[in-house]
Amino acid sequence: MIGKSIGKHKILTKLGQGGMGSVYEAEDIDLGRRVAIKVLNSAVTEEGGKELERFEVEAKVQANLNHPNIVTLYNFDRYGDSYYIVMEYVQGRTLSNIIRTAGPLPPSIVVTTAKQVLEGLSAAHRMGVIHRDLKPSNIIVTPDGVAKVMDFGVAKVQGGKSLTASGAVVGTVAYM
Repeated sequence: MIGKSIGKHKILTKLGQGGMGSVYEAEDIDLGRRVAIKVLNSAVTEEGGKELERFEVEAKVQANLNHPNIVTLYNFDRYGDSYYIVMEYVQGRTLSNIIRTAGPLPPSIVVTTAKQVLEGLSAAHRMGVIHRDLKPSNIIVTPDGVAKVMDFGVAKVQGGKSLTASGAVVGTVAYM
């Protein structure tokens, strides 16, 4: 994918990969800014159904959340036989990476980071959105210490259609 274009975005580097898709750093050619692009895995698209619908819901949910402690979503579109979302590119490291390399964090940093994460979650909750997969790898911290919540892939929207079977478990078990 490196060097290819998705819409008006040129793929620069791969940032990560998860169960639903891969995330890339890209350049928005028209606006001259860095963005992050999450491309849905083609295997998920071929299966269709709930996972594809969940990806669409993630885009709609995150697009309606506007808060300094939540990664901003710019666009959702089709790419060949798949789909992608374009998000704010946040320079920084995930909280899991920070903890893995630095070890236990000083209480002052823990409190500051937790407060920012809770402010982002509070904004989401006011919009009727429950994240359901909050964990250190879904929090990115900028070099200036600003924490942003990301990955609303299994979020639940109050009053929205349920994409989870009754009794099914979603999220990361270690953080539930």
